[in-house]
Amino acid sequence: MPAAQPAVRHDWYQTASHVTLNVLAKNVDPSDADVSYRADGTGVSVRLRNYAKAPGGEFALDLV
Repeated sequence: MPAAQPAVRHDWYQTASHVTLNVLAKNVDPSDADVSYRADGTGVSVRLRNYAKAPGGEFALDLV
């Protein structure tokens, strides 16, 4: 059976001048979230200390 996916959702939208990315996760300490900006994309990682189905897990999103 595959591992349960963390309860983290994301979406994005784009205008003529901006791209907006929303990452939604409950009960995450801000110090457990990391966003990196690069010339070729953006990365987001969230440590999921309090997620009962995957304690100690991590959500990672890499947009290129």
